[in-house]
Amino acid sequence: MFIFVIVFLYTLKTKMSEDNKTTALQPENSSLPPEHASILGGLAVRDGFSAESATDEVEQIFQSGNLLVRALDPPAIRRDGANDFSLQYDVIDRETDDLFGRGDEHGLWYASSTLLLPERRIPTYKGYGFMFNGQTAELHHIHEKDSGSGGQGEDFVAAKTELSSLAELAATVNDEVPVMNEVNATFQASDLKGIFAVDAKRPSAKVSAWLLQKRLKSTTGLEFPLYIYDIDAGKIDPWYPTDEDVKDMVGKAFQTEKMRTAYAQECATHFET
Repeated sequence: MFIFVIVFLYTLKTKMSEDNKTTALQPENSSLPPEHASILGGLAVRDGFSAESATDEVEQIFQSGNLLVRALDPPAIRRDGANDFSLQYDVIDRETDDLFGRGDEHGLWYASSTLLLPERRIPTYKGYGFMFNGQTAELHHIHEKDSGSGGQGEDFVAAKTELSSLAELAATVNDEVPVMNEVNATFQASDLKGIFAVDAKRPSAKVSAWLLQKRLKSTTGLEFPLYIYDIDAGKIDPWYPTDEDVKDMVGKAFQTEKMRTAYAQECATHFET
C-alpha cells in the first residue's frame, strides 16, 4: 500500500509539472488556430522558449555546422482598388501551415535548404526565410550544388550525390568560388529556430523577415529571433529592429508606389505604437 501511494504521488507530480510546462508556452492570444494546438504542445519540450534562448541556440547550431536555411519568396502584391494594394501571403501561409501542421500531417517534406557555415561564402536562394537545426531534421539528400530536386518520397528526384552528412558537405565548400549547396530534408516545427535576412543595400528582405516573425507570433505565440546573414563574411548577427527602423526601411526598400503602400500597410498592423 505504501509503495502504491508513493507511485501515485510521483505520477501526479510529474503530470502537474508537464502541464505547467506546456501552459507556459501557450500564446496569450485566445484566437490561436486550433490546427496549431498539437504542435505547440510538441514545442513545449523546448524548456523556457524565448527569443533570447533561441538566439543562443541558433549561434550554437551555426558554429557546429548544422544550420540549414530555407529561403522564401516574398509575398505577392494584390490590387484592392485603384490606388490600394496589399500583401498576399497564400504561398507563405501554406508553407507555415505545413510546418506547424494539421493533425498528424505536419512537417515540410523533402524541402530544399542550404547549409550555412561560419566564415564561408555561401549564397542563399532568396533573401530571407527560415533557419532550421539540421542535426534534428530528417535529411534525405545532400549535394554540394543546386541538385535540381523535386518531388517527395518515392517520387523524389535530384542529381546524384556521394555525400551522406552535413560534415561531408562542409568539407566541399570552396571560398574561392561561392556555390549554393542544396540539402533536402523533412523539417518539423521543433526544428525551426529563427528567421534570417540577407544583408543587402536594398532592405526589402529585412522587411519581409520582420513581417514573417510577426506573422508567426500571431499564429503560434512564439517569437522566433531574427538574424542578418552576411554572405561575404560568412557571419550571422542577431537583429532587433525597432518600429522606426522598419518604417525607415519600407521607404528605402521598394521602388514602386504600390509595393511601398502594400508593405507599409501590412507593417502598420504590427507596430506597437
